[in-house]
Amino acid sequence: MPLILRLGFLLSFVIFLFVFSACKKEDNSTNIFTGQVTNKKTGAPVANANVLAYTSSNSPPNQLIKDYSTKTNAQGYYTMAIPGEDQFTFSEVFKTGFLPKIYPAKSSYLVRGDSHLVDVQLIPLDGHLRLVINNATGQHDSLYVAIYNKTVFDEGLGLDGPGWPVVLSKGNPSSRVFDFPADESVSVYWDVKKFTIPGSMFYNSIFLSPSDTTDFIIDY
Repeated sequence: MPLILRLGFLLSFVIFLFVFSACKKEDNSTNIFTGQVTNKKTGAPVANANVLAYTSSNSPPNQLIKDYSTKTNAQGYYTMAIPGEDQFTFSEVFKTGFLPKIYPAKSSYLVRGDSHLVDVQLIPLDGHLRLVINNATGQHDSLYVAIYNKTVFDEGLGLDGPGWPVVLSKGNPSSRVFDFPADESVSVYWDVKKFTIPGSMFYNSIFLSPSDTTDFIIDY
């Protein structure tokens, strides 16, 4: 083969590889999600917060394809790369000591190469309620209890609805600590039978101060 033809062939092959590589890179392009997670009360960055998301398919509908997760850095920033052309749901951001941020199960369609900014504010759980139940009389084997806080309820995470049973033992108090946003009130409901808020026989409200543990004692 003449030299000039061989050089032309090599040049054409190099151009083909370049175009193929560019097309492949385009096919693998991703959506970049970035944002900052901060403390809703103070505005301070929240480091090491967990950011979760997932993708799902159109056919069959809502079939899970893959979970994605990352953590925020020391300044509260995160970056997450999600493949394009999938149904995407930004699902949850959480860290111990904060109220988890749960997002509705609503998917959005991703277009390859897009960038998205999603900032998140987490509510600190800086108020603490110690619930103590004293079974002094020994007349009942269990007590049903529920706790309501408006902020937690509004976030879809409230201890509302039916009370949960607490097994009682005469002479042995039952104790448990619950974390809630401080500078707010919580309402405690209790009864010897199953109930749904507000159908309990007894309830009381208590105000939680920041960083303190407030005792709420039920003698039964």
